[in-house]
Amino acid sequence: MRKNSKTKSLFLTSLTVFMLLYMTVNCTSSKFNSDQNSDRSGEEKIILQVWTDVSSTSYPYGKYLSIRLYQNGTAEFDFFAPKKPDEIITRLKLERKEAKLPQEDFDKLISLLSKSDLLSAKESYEPRRLSPMSIDSSVKKSITFKIEGGNKTILLKEDDDHLYLDDPPSYITAKQNPYPPSLIELLKSVERINKKLREQIDPKSQ
Repeated sequence: MRKNSKTKSLFLTSLTVFMLLYMTVNCTSSKFNSDQNSDRSGEEKIILQVWTDVSSTSYPYGKYLSIRLYQNGTAEFDFFAPKKPDEIITRLKLERKEAKLPQEDFDKLISLLSKSDLLSAKESYEPRRLSPMSIDSSVKKSITFKIEGGNKTILLKEDDDHLYLDDPPSYITAKQNPYPPSLIELLKSVERINKKLREQIDPKSQ
């Protein structure tokens, strides 16, 4: 009887330890996936992430990953096929791809992420005022990057299917560009790199 009691106690202790370890591992894994928003392992650190969310009648539209850059120079992005003439697309079809950035592009992005005007940029930029007219498009750009002690996120919005990074159209009343120069250069660099990565998959990509 005493032997059975001892065996039962040992079994319960082992079961308790196993459950505690299981819960710890799962909690840690969930936290990492939530924080990093990536399917890759936690061995690689994300240093830059840019999401684009477009509501428009023009192509492309929807939310897609422009770039997710890792410390080892690997970049992830969402590929969407170029639209064919007269093709009707009701939903953006995305494929998650990855590629190794050329050292020149990687160094360029790293340099921009350390610029003081980018580090001091506002957390959110609202659309620049439009004259009264029908608006059927909008875009949001979310930029998250590593800074000392954590992350910084900048959200940019515009009442069009793209941001105005250069001289705005005549109907924009706020003529002065509100974005810091390094933020403009970062966005242009990401657009250029994203276009180049998609063209490597399909030369017809725009």
